[in-house]
Amino acid sequence: MKVYHPQIEVTLIKTINRTGISFDGAGNSKGAKVDDRYKVQRIDLTPYLGESGGVRTTKSVREPAGGFSITLADQMHPKHLESLYALIEPMDLVEIRFCHDSADMEGKRPPIIMRGLVSEIRRDESMGSDGKPVRKVVITGQDLGKLWQIFIIYYLQVAATGEATLTEFRFFDKYLRDAKMNTQLAKGFFKELVSEVLNPFLWRINVANCDSVLAKGFVPYVTIEGSISPYTMNSFSDLSLHSMMSTLFDVGPYNEMFIEDNEEEVSLILRPLPFFDVSGNSIMGVNTPSPGYSEPAIEILGDDIQSITSTRSDKGVANWYWSANTKLVLTNDLVMMLQAQQALTEDKRLYPNSAMDRYGFRKMHIEYKLGSESEVPDSNTGTQEVIAKNQMNPIEWARKRRNLLADFNKDNVVFESGTMRVRGNEKIKAGRFITSARGGVNESRFYAVSVDHDFVPFQGFFTTINYERGTGFIDRASNSTSPYLKEWDVRGIR
Repeated sequence: MKVYHPQIEVTLIKTINRTGISFDGAGNSKGAKVDDRYKVQRIDLTPYLGESGGVRTTKSVREPAGGFSITLADQMHPKHLESLYALIEPMDLVEIRFCHDSADMEGKRPPIIMRGLVSEIRRDESMGSDGKPVRKVVITGQDLGKLWQIFIIYYLQVAATGEATLTEFRFFDKYLRDAKMNTQLAKGFFKELVSEVLNPFLWRINVANCDSVLAKGFVPYVTIEGSISPYTMNSFSDLSLHSMMSTLFDVGPYNEMFIEDNEEEVSLILRPLPFFDVSGNSIMGVNTPSPGYSEPAIEILGDDIQSITSTRSDKGVANWYWSANTKLVLTNDLVMMLQAQQALTEDKRLYPNSAMDRYGFRKMHIEYKLGSESEVPDSNTGTQEVIAKNQMNPIEWARKRRNLLADFNKDNVVFESGTMRVRGNEKIKAGRFITSARGGVNESRFYAVSVDHDFVPFQGFFTTINYERGTGFIDRASNSTSPYLKEWDVRGIR
């Protein structure tokens, strides 16, 4: 029997260097000063995990930020003679590292799982059933996606100057001074938002002084197609930077945007949905060079699976698709619908996996923001021959987006979604594909939408995967022998 030796390393890096409790208008400390024992730079939290402690991280490509929860024994720090509850403050940085088997580390540190910012510190004190006091400290927070959640774009008319401080074009005037307010490539605009808005905000909270990786800032990977028009950049007020970016870059129906912690960098990824059709072909027809997209799927052995739940449902079925950008195409949306109906060459309503006579009328109506790259008046989009070849008017672009929406969703009824709990695997990340062949059944592919890692000292390390686009049913249906008979030999964690 193989014996595993899970390893964990949790480090707190101070970003709040407190000099006082109360301050005057100039930021100078007044009143009682903070004792010197609070002058802390780093704290190794690993020894405080204890028997009742544990660490949990969660990450999803569908959420602005991942989260973490760390439960520690409330023991006095031997150097600072204080509880960790008092030494840790919101916005301090936490670095979490896991490894399921120390033999894989080769003398190195466990791989990075998450870098996060503390949101809350809680101290619990109670009497146990044996009459002994029980004290623990619980730290919760989010990964660096917290930053684009707390960066709020808000319209405020300053009475003294009449200036609109942070909204619409004023936002771009303030932060993107070199940006030309005309149509531009989405790739370049995304990178500029990262370098001119998000990275300076990261550096202002002092993390760059504590971590060499964070000193580099977010490293953008953007591979989507499309352009950003000034006509779509309005009505952005009283919302987060993440919400604005999600809207501008069609995150959800066409693209996905998320942050991933890696050893050498914090990757900020904006890419097309990496989905495959029922035949295993990439719907986008591209191999996007972003972390995790072009890498081989992660294989999960049957012996590693503790539990798995698979579901197929008709709730994602659609047979009438419409997508439009009414801000970019200055044409009434109803007129465009009528034109599309007249020019329809393939009736999606008859497609067997979403047929209207079987599932009823199912509408999917999407408003998108990106325009075609042909709208960009810039020779950087390619040579004259390339530009001429890829020239696409707004109606053609709208038709392409509508067909793409159908391709993403027309087979939803045969794909599986569900949850899989497996032996802890630090290589599994949200936004990656995983494969598993159980009991000799055909190898199936799953897309990990969210991943939870649970590390409990002296008990174990487990990973929970919430997945979509699972091909379990597709593989069963195409199997020439009985999959059920093969599953009799299925084994799991033991």
